[in-house]
Amino acid sequence: MWPFRPKIKQETKRDWHTREAPKDGGSFWAAYENFQFISPDGKHNVSAQYFDEPPHGDSYHIAKVDGRRLPGYVWGGSFAWSSDSKYFCCSWTPEKSDNRGVRVLARHTIVIDMNELKYFLMPEYFANFQIQWPQIVEIKLVGPDPRNFKKLVLRSFCFSGAEEWTSF
Repeated sequence: MWPFRPKIKQETKRDWHTREAPKDGGSFWAAYENFQFISPDGKHNVSAQYFDEPPHGDSYHIAKVDGRRLPGYVWGGSFAWSSDSKYFCCSWTPEKSDNRGVRVLARHTIVIDMNELKYFLMPEYFANFQIQWPQIVEIKLVGPDPRNFKKLVLRSFCFSGAEEWTSF
């Protein structure tokens, strides 16, 4: 833990990077900059403005989902869209500090329903994932050549419809 030190980058056009997602629900990596994530159908947008980074850790970002502020922060790392553009998945941390004012950061995997503007925190953290709705699959890329790798499935979470979603 460390004292809270916001360092919002100045916004200029060259600071923002647009990322289009793989159309198969696969994840892609982004961090340490300002990003716009465009859905596969081009109808949704998640912006992630660089906010800060802990010592020896990934950056975390202020996120807006179709222009609406998402509570907490999204972590730099893996991001994914479902192939139908309805769901967006990434790492997330709540906005909280301890009784000394020190920011407390934790990693959770968040799934955002883009049409309903609500989110679900998965019960376990997945570092790298693919959306195969109604499942989120945690994967590990294996192989000696990064241009020719295999996906090893580590575990998955299947949505049943009984999950409690939070509107924002």
